[in-house]
Amino acid sequence: MLFSILIPSYNRPGTIRKTIKSIFLNTNEDFEIIISDDKSPKVNEIKNVLSEFKEYKKLTCYYQETNLGEPDNKNFLVSKAQGEYLIFLGDDDILQPEALECLSNYINKDPEVSLFTFGYTIIDEFDNIIYS
Repeated sequence: MLFSILIPSYNRPGTIRKTIKSIFLNTNEDFEIIISDDKSPKVNEIKNVLSEFKEYKKLTCYYQETNLGEPDNKNFLVSKAQGEYLIFLGDDDILQPEALECLSNYINKDPEVSLFTFGYTIIDEFDNIIYS
């Protein structure tokens, strides 16, 4: 597996659905998605959203019994990852449909490089671009 997409989640049931859908729209399908909810107060709402994706074998969800905090939650995700490359996404981020294909092409062009970064665009809740 080439990519592990790691999503540390906390209390965003309203946005995580859009994040997951954006990943599944990617043209490159060599990935897994691992989500770790960090004992959100809205964990039941998050479980309801994530249950919509239960048929997707590429998605694994964990629910922490205690709040680990962001660094330890990210370390937990890394410990579960199977991919050669790790991609962290926030639970309110959107991955563009060609992002993994583009990244894969860069990796193939220069396999000695071990760290790649993406550009980003900040949008508001109405999908208006604030910054790019």
